[in-house]
Amino acid sequence: MSPELREKCRLYRASGVDVAWLVHPEQCWVETWEDLRNGERVGRGGMLESARLPGLRIDTEALFAAIDSDASN
Repeated sequence: MSPELREKCRLYRASGVDVAWLVHPEQCWVETWEDLRNGERVGRGGMLESARLPGLRIDTEALFAAIDSDASN
């Protein structure tokens, strides 16, 4: 993942964006940027959740399966 994309996440957060998720489909992980979580990784089999997005839960296994499926079409 490029340092520029991580810097964008930091900039978005500093500009008032509550949550940023940086998805890395080739390596099957997501970096989360929220409150004190600055670049915390969630891998395949994890769950993306945020206190700022109540009720939203994304199973990373399903996320990466969908990305893989879309890429093969």
